[in-house]
Amino acid sequence: MSVTVRRKARKAHRCDSCGRAGAIQPGDAYLVHTALAGDEFGYHEYGDGNRPRRSNECAECATRYGRGQLLAGPVKPIAEGSQPSRVLDIAAAIMLAAERDGIEMFVAKMHFLCYQVQGWTLARTGRPAFAETIYADADGVRIDAIRDAYAPLGDGIFTLQDAIDAGIITMPRTSPEPTPAG
Repeated sequence: MSVTVRRKARKAHRCDSCGRAGAIQPGDAYLVHTALAGDEFGYHEYGDGNRPRRSNECAECATRYGRGQLLAGPVKPIAEGSQPSRVLDIAAAIMLAAERDGIEMFVAKMHFLCYQVQGWTLARTGRPAFAETIYADADGVRIDAIRDAYAPLGDGIFTLQDAIDAGIITMPRTSPEPTPAG
C-alpha cells in the first residue's frame, strides 16, 4: 500500500522524481509519496523493508506523470472563529460508517477512532476536530464524553440500533411516504 499526501513547503526540498535540488520552494504545493513495505511498487527491493520509503515530487513532475489533480484545491481549513464539532457528533458519524460497512463497534474502539480523527485533523488543518480532552491510561485512550454517553451499552459489541435505542444517537425523522391521490 502507498499513500500520497499534498503538502505546502515551508523550506526548499529536492524533487525525488526529477532529481533537481531546490525544485520545491517555500510556499509551493508538492506531493509526498509514502511506500510501505511489500506494496505494489516493489518497495521490498529498496532495502530491508522495515521502514516506509518517502519521496517528494514537485508540481511540474506531478503534472507530467498525471498526478497534477492531487495538487489542486487547498486543504479546507476550519473557518476562523467557528467552533469544533462535539466528539459525540463525530462518534455518531463513525457509528453510521461502521454500520454501513458492517464493522463491529465497541466503546474502546470508539475512543481510539475519535483519538485518530483528532490527530489527523490537527495534522491536516492545525485545528482540533473537537474540544473535549483526551486522556491516556493503562487501558488506552479515553474521552470522558464518550465514556459517559456510551456507558449504558457496556463494554461489549454494540450496533447503531443499540445506540439509537439508548438515546445516544438520534436519527432525523423522515417524512412519511406520500399517499397516492385517489
